[in-house]
Amino acid sequence: MHDKLVDGWRVEQRQQIASRRGLNVWPQDEPEDLLQIERIAQWIDALPQPALIEHPLHPLKMWVAPGFSPRMAYYFALGDYEEADLELIEKLIKRGDRVLECGGGAGITGSLAAMCSRNPVTVVEPNQLMHAVIERNVQLNDQRCELIAAAVVANDYVGDELTLHVQAEYWWSSVLDKGQGSRCRPRSSGSPTCLSM
Repeated sequence: MHDKLVDGWRVEQRQQIASRRGLNVWPQDEPEDLLQIERIAQWIDALPQPALIEHPLHPLKMWVAPGFSPRMAYYFALGDYEEADLELIEKLIKRGDRVLECGGGAGITGSLAAMCSRNPVTVVEPNQLMHAVIERNVQLNDQRCELIAAAVVANDYVGDELTLHVQAEYWWSSVLDKGQGSRCRPRSSGSPTCLSM
């Protein structure tokens, strides 16, 4: 199933906003965005089976199913999902490069990195709730990845375990305790919990 969630004029309008905003700023929800996100939340909740959405600016696809973030689906369909990262990937990653992605999100940036490098991408992601999403989206985009259940830490980090504070909007999951979200100790048999960089 393939769905177009956002009108073309909204995509064009968002491109102008994103280009003025620059590469280092997250999209901010405007009142109209919140209305669209609510509409998409209702659509996602009513899905009888997973749906496929396509990115309007890059050759990328994403699966959505009940429980997936309507905000992430909206920004993906709008062309403003990690757009700065996607632009940099297309500009900087060349065929033959080997890519390590620290924090896999939904597998979209890793998919584009694999397309550009034509090599499987190594993805380090501590939130094991996202592993199936990452694998599904990488496969959907006809790419491959090696998924490592771990967090990347500084060389001077003491210990082999840390607490990840998982947020409903996976973008905001962090080792920093912001007083919300659930705790998750990344651990997978055979995989380290912390990688030093």
